[in-house]
Amino acid sequence: MSAEPARTTDAAPASTGPLEQLLIERIQKGAIELPLLPQVASRILAMVYDPNAEAAKLAALIHQDQALAAHVIRIANSRPT
Repeated sequence: MSAEPARTTDAAPASTGPLEQLLIERIQKGAIELPLLPQVASRILAMVYDPNAEAAKLAALIHQDQALAAHVIRIANSRPT
């Protein structure tokens, strides 16, 4: 049994919209810059992947960024439809 290597194509799928096509083209050309994460967000991500992280310390970090805290509260309070 032989596995075929994954094939990559330069063309965007036909079902993508104009914005998606533009993003795909820019990513393929290496002409896109992603914004840097704020320091608090990068520290939170590090804690999320740390199995020894404490919830209280994670909450304290989230509270340092008001916009992020508001977003987390909004998500926590949302109800599935």
